[in-house]
Amino acid sequence: MSRPKKSRRVGQLPRCTCLYPQQKITLRNVNKNTCFVSVNDVQERITMTVDEYETIRLIDYKNLTQEECATQMDVARTTITAMYTSARNKIAKSIVESRILEIVGGNYMECQGRFCHKLSQSIIPNSAEDNSFDMKLAVPCKNNMIFQQFGITKSFKFYTIRNGKIESSECIQTENAEHKALINFLINYKIDSLLCGGIGQRAKEYLLQAGIVIYSGVSGNADLQVQNFLEEKLNYFLDFPTDKT
Repeated sequence: MSRPKKSRRVGQLPRCTCLYPQQKITLRNVNKNTCFVSVNDVQERITMTVDEYETIRLIDYKNLTQEECATQMDVARTTITAMYTSARNKIAKSIVESRILEIVGGNYMECQGRFCHKLSQSIIPNSAEDNSFDMKLAVPCKNNMIFQQFGITKSFKFYTIRNGKIESSECIQTENAEHKALINFLINYKIDSLLCGGIGQRAKEYLLQAGIVIYSGVSGNADLQVQNFLEEKLNYFLDFPTDKT
């Protein structure tokens, strides 16, 4: 029995699922889910899977490396290389041979909820009745600049994010807490995401075990970089909790 394939994480579904050469083909009808073409045109169609499309979006559009793309999609680097090569080949054939390109199917799961690691993907809307937040983000800071050593930070700036926007922020002193005490400090404040500079492997492991998503390798003004984070203008290294189910 062959091993089941691991679903690839996709942060954003394609806005258009059917691209076609206008001078050659006239579509009868198109909606967001299906590409309707005439019988003769079906034979000219090239099908790209949604997970293949995601490699193009992340590597060519978002300028991620293949290694970063692999982390984002939660698969091996070799898998990304194969999917990316296949996707580029299909795009080339579609352009050079004037063939329909349809983006559909594949082995993927949409990234969503508190463990989502795709910035433009909307967080699952929370009920207004339970007074919950879309995201509670912590940033180690000093003089409103992102502090570069997580393990010895003495203050955090906490951001409450609702519907993709900063609703409120506050600076909290850590009282010289170190390492594991810092993680407990964040847990007590119900933090689910951390935006930081440098961070050690042990601290990273504790945070991930606590279900906190880590966006590291960031420097500069905390307020500005959080805004860039929300607008998908920020480069970072990503670590996210692995689902245990």
